[in-house]
Amino acid sequence: MGEVLEGGRKPLAQAGREFLVADLSWQQAIELFIDQEVFIDVVHGNESVSEYSALTEVTTFEQRGEQLFLEGNVLFTAYLEPPEDSVPDRAEVVEQIQHRMPFDVSVPVDAQIAGLLNVSVNVSDATMDILGPGWMHIRAFMKIEGLSQEGGYIAHCGAQEAVVSASVFTNLAK
Repeated sequence: MGEVLEGGRKPLAQAGREFLVADLSWQQAIELFIDQEVFIDVVHGNESVSEYSALTEVTTFEQRGEQLFLEGNVLFTAYLEPPEDSVPDRAEVVEQIQHRMPFDVSVPVDAQIAGLLNVSVNVSDATMDILGPGWMHIRAFMKIEGLSQEGGYIAHCGAQEAVVSASVFTNLAK
């Protein structure tokens, strides 16, 4: 069972059969939880959110000295419907709203794997709730795949900041 196959795969025996399982220990990712109240002037406070989505765009990925910088935006989109009793044909007054939330992440170059980096940014499990006139609560998980967090990182997303030092990972390894 100690055999390692091409591509880092390891054989796995189960019920007399052999399966190939990828060794995923090389995969690296930084996960951030977005939890913010944002002001959007077209929100009256009595609508309901019918559909929402979160898309990402990367605008910059570059090395600056000893750091790698990744910058971009998360675009939150939602459709707001008025209360059921307020208008006869609600479908005609559904309003689309968008909120662009900038993000940036900085990681040390020497903590990354050697060679070409394949970095992707995804947002999942997003929710958007109306708090009152002008205010929405946005929550989501952002996963930045392809960057190691083991050297520590500094991340900003909207009004939030996350600073994680390399010592956190050193202490976990002990």
